[in-house]
Amino acid sequence: MTNPLTVSAQFAAFVWFNGNVKHAGHGAGAAMQFARDHWQTFLPLAHPGLGRLLLNIARPRRRRVVGASPAPTANGTRLSLDRDFSCN
Repeated sequence: MTNPLTVSAQFAAFVWFNGNVKHAGHGAGAAMQFARDHWQTFLPLAHPGLGRLLLNIARPRRRRVVGASPAPTANGTRLSLDRDFSCN
């Protein structure tokens, strides 16, 4: 498992690299390499909550099957999205 503090520090390094005028136009690959190489420098700026958020965003999700009916609500009925909402 990846450490949230490390992820946050790498993100700070990535953002700094992209925001630095001297590095403008180098692309995401160069920024990612910079973040991997220099994340320790950005550790004082890192926040573990941000790292956990980034890890949650990056986590793979189950894909919903097309055509599957929605999950039942608390009272057991299913919501239908096939209603006619006209504005007449």
